Amino acid sequence: MGSWLEDAGEQQRKALEMGRRTGKESIICAATGNLGKVYMEQGRVDEATAMFETAHALSQPGSRSRVAQGINVSQVLANPEL
Repeated sequence: MGSWLEDAGEQQRKALEMGRRTGKESIICAATGNLGKVYMEQGRVDEATAMFETAHALSQPGSRSRVAQGINVSQVLANPEL
């Protein structure tokens, strides 16, 4: 068994695949944003940013998810030293 971050990343990749197979954009959005958080914890800033931007684009305007994904993107952009 790997580290908790590796395990979390694997679970989010599985959720992302399930969302893609079923066509459920809400699952795709959530899993993409969560995978971005895993990548950020791992120091993979470019990959995290890409995940956050994708999740933001997938989220519905006005939804809590859209706000959360926007915050994720802005936190990355506000910390250029990452």
